[in-house]
Amino acid sequence: MQSEVVPDATVVVQGDGAISTGSGPAIVVKDKGQVIVGLTEERFAEMLDAREAKYLAQLQTSSSEEAALLRSQIAEIERQRNNLQVAFKARVEELRRLRLELKALAVNVPEERLAAAQQALYEGDTKLADQLFAEIEESEAEAIQRAAEAAFQRGKIAEDEVLWADAAEHYARAATLAPDYSKLLKAGFFAWRAGDYSGALQFEKQAVEASAEQFGKTSSQHATAINNYAGTLQTMGRYDEAEPLYRQAIEIGKATIGDVHPDYATRINNLAILLEAMGRYEEAEPLYRQAIEIGKATIGEAHPNYAQRLNNLAVFLEGRRRFEEVPNLYRDAVRISRASLGNDHPDVRAQYAQNFARYLRKHDAKSADLADLIAVFGDDIGR
Repeated sequence: MQSEVVPDATVVVQGDGAISTGSGPAIVVKDKGQVIVGLTEERFAEMLDAREAKYLAQLQTSSSEEAALLRSQIAEIERQRNNLQVAFKARVEELRRLRLELKALAVNVPEERLAAAQQALYEGDTKLADQLFAEIEESEAEAIQRAAEAAFQRGKIAEDEVLWADAAEHYARAATLAPDYSKLLKAGFFAWRAGDYSGALQFEKQAVEASAEQFGKTSSQHATAINNYAGTLQTMGRYDEAEPLYRQAIEIGKATIGDVHPDYATRINNLAILLEAMGRYEEAEPLYRQAIEIGKATIGEAHPNYAQRLNNLAVFLEGRRRFEEVPNLYRDAVRISRASLGNDHPDVRAQYAQNFARYLRKHDAKSADLADLIAVFGDDIGR
């Protein structure tokens, strides 16, 4: 199940010079002609490496529940590293936005403390800003909207730092203080990501109501909220409740974004997974195939989400003991995911390579494909 989060509006990032901090390619962001954020790509990569090393060390002594979250955070860092230029540009834009938000919110903060936090943000360090946002959140408790915005910005920082449990906590507090659509959507998504499905369900139900009120019942925002709510119901095993909601989101999507759109493909793929879980295989299969065709026409055949769709269909067909297409589907899913995500990405090994190797050990143990998978991922792959 793949949830959707509506992205914030972005501001154009201008690459027009070098920054004094560090070396390598850099992006400069200007606001009314004044340079307000600078960070080198090299320094950003170093920060990702340090964060991953910290999480890998924590993984050695973590509980099973903590380990699952750490692995997810490590996978996110790997995704950013594999798309470094895109991640770097997004990071610089986020720092620019944080500086503006901090200046707007820190009306009672001493000038020297604000200046120090702003300078740290310029260099890519969010610790001082997080401290100030925390103090603002506490001191402005009587001003509910300001406190909610501070909590929401702390959620943004935690999300960017790939601290999803912290992000879930901050977004939950923001949504509780000011339950508007965007805050509820974030709170629900990160509660789900942190494994708090009951909490996610509460926020997502509120998001459904808020989206209807703010945007109308035929809006794309309402469809997104319904899709996420259905996804959490599905995760909790409440299939009969999830199905009509998925279908409602699909119908709204057809009328708003159209039936040749990546989000539309995500929703019909979600419904296919649900129908398969319910044992309704004849209904599920054409939806799996439709999601693949839409993906081919929109995101393209080199996208990791396209690999996921191929893998889904392969698992489905293998479960039905219809093996004719299965090897090629698994092979393509592994090829695309390795090319787009890299061999070290957790999903590549634990999902795509594992599924293909497991299949080959059962049906074609002497194949060159299995030998290649073992050479890349180790002797235990597929066992």
